[in-house]
Amino acid sequence: MAASLVDMTLYVVNNYKALQKAGSSIVLYLPKIQTAEEAALWNDMMNELEATTGLTPERLKFMFW
Repeated sequence: MAASLVDMTLYVVNNYKALQKAGSSIVLYLPKIQTAEEAALWNDMMNELEATTGLTPERLKFMFW
């Protein structure tokens, strides 16, 4: 799971400005969540990325599979 968190963070931080400029949303497909604690960690990470980058939930979307 740690690599997934790093990948998500690096992708969003390094690409959100260019994607915003192009009018695109950032859509990330996340791995299957196994526990409530893991879901809470992903939620915390998503909230922090939104706060740090200024992206809104409409611009930063997460899909679970």
